[in-house]
Amino acid sequence: MSEDKLIQNDDLENEQDEEPASNHQKLEPEYGKYMYWEIIRDFPIMADYIGHYIQGNRFTAVNLIDLASSLGLRLDYSSELRTDFKLYRTKKSDIDVLIVSARHASIQDKAWYAAKGMANYILGDAEYVPDFSQNQGALNKWTDEKIAAKLLLPNDLLERDIDFATTYNQDLLNEVGERNAGALFPYARLNIIGHTAAQISNVPDWLMEQRVDEFYNG
Repeated sequence: MSEDKLIQNDDLENEQDEEPASNHQKLEPEYGKYMYWEIIRDFPIMADYIGHYIQGNRFTAVNLIDLASSLGLRLDYSSELRTDFKLYRTKKSDIDVLIVSARHASIQDKAWYAAKGMANYILGDAEYVPDFSQNQGALNKWTDEKIAAKLLLPNDLLERDIDFATTYNQDLLNEVGERNAGALFPYARLNIIGHTAAQISNVPDWLMEQRVDEFYNG
């Protein structure tokens, strides 16, 4: 290897060593007990389950395998399954199995099916939530779909992905804004941001639209 090459490599290593600490500080853990505080508030025992879920605070989507594991579930997929999901109890193991349909389903749809399966397990099948049947107020408030939506898009993650999608598409948004100057409703802007946010969050577009409306408009 030439001396010049060695010098270049040394310079590169020095640059890497001198990388601002701020870049490393962004890679912090994000904890389920904060991400899913609304669910845990109504069902405190969930602090012992989804409360232990951890992901990086720069993640744009929930890690479904780890989230399922926090509930005591193993997540599998099957192209033979004709329903969205199916739960199996295993007698020889502490881990139950959630099978998600991979039959003619997009990656985003499969994420929704998985979240619905986890929500169904939480509300109906999990042995560790006997107090649910006594908490009628919470049961009336939460459905499988509502819990699934919150599992996939907790508020902090939703807000972060919307901000990221807006920044990523800024040039396009500026151009579209100019072309649609005077329009009564910024449909194009909302469509662009919502679609990108749904892609990076790994959720269906309709779910992103629903959660955005709920979060920003109440």
